[in-house]
Amino acid sequence: YLEGEELPMRVAKLMSTRTLVPFSYYSLAQCTPRSLEAAAENLGEVLHGDRIFNAPFELRLRRPRALALCRLLLDPQERELWVARIREGYRAHLLLDNLPVGTRRPRDGAAPLLERGYLLGAAAPDGAI
Repeated sequence: YLEGEELPMRVAKLMSTRTLVPFSYYSLAQCTPRSLEAAAENLGEVLHGDRIFNAPFELRLRRPRALALCRLLLDPQERELWVARIREGYRAHLLLDNLPVGTRRPRDGAAPLLERGYLLGAAAPDGAI
């Protein structure tokens, strides 16, 4: 890719190692692209039950910037679903140029772990989300 060129970002699914039940990335109320487009899937993605769609993010090579995607007001039912998915340890799985996106998790005295996707959220020490 050349500097400033757009990198293709896709969303795959929400997964948890606690429940083992996958959900569509857009099954939770959140920012969506102007037009939702399903991506072409290979046989492996179909067999895994992945539904891949375009992401609401626009990434350009070597063009760092921070901005809000959108603002959402969640109704009580949507808020409870988000809280449930966070408590169940769900991670959002994304693809950047068809490669899985991951997060680094530091470990004391050991090399950091690379975990696929990112956590939807975390509970505070008192259990609040």
